Amino acid sequence: MDRAGITLKRAFLNLADMVFIVRRQGNIMKNIRRFFPRAALIIVGLALTMIGLYMGFEPAQVTISAVASLGHTAATTNVRVALGGFHLGSGLFFLLCAFRRDWILPGQTAAAIIIGCGLIFRLIGLEYDSAAHANFIPLERETFAFLLVIASFLVKDRATSH
Repeated sequence: MDRAGITLKRAFLNLADMVFIVRRQGNIMKNIRRFFPRAALIIVGLALTMIGLYMGFEPAQVTISAVASLGHTAATTNVRVALGGFHLGSGLFFLLCAFRRDWILPGQTAAAIIIGCGLIFRLIGLEYDSAAHANFIPLERETFAFLLVIASFLVKDRATSH
């Protein structure tokens, strides 16, 4: 099995163990279950906000790490907008959702869809865009963020659901 498959398998097994432990503990874990969806949105929101700020203010560094070049000023602006703006906006949205009780479920749903689609295209890129030279760190981070959001759906306290 390739490294990406092993990473995903290990992540899903860890998620299954975490959900089983949280559900089994009952009353001891009630406060954690109540706060977990909010904590997941805060973690994902802060991470995306920091990534967005970095990509927005340092587009040349982003393209150096991606082995691309910004030959034109319009390309630099496009990197700021497409990478920095999207990540920053998503991160701030998730942070806002974390602090509004009625927005937790929509925030979790949006996070699962956005991060899940990114993860799918990361896996497609590994398969079709020379996976031999791939950097697996983004895959591991995106997998962790996706599983964190999915786990927040699974352990959500009934008192916070609508």
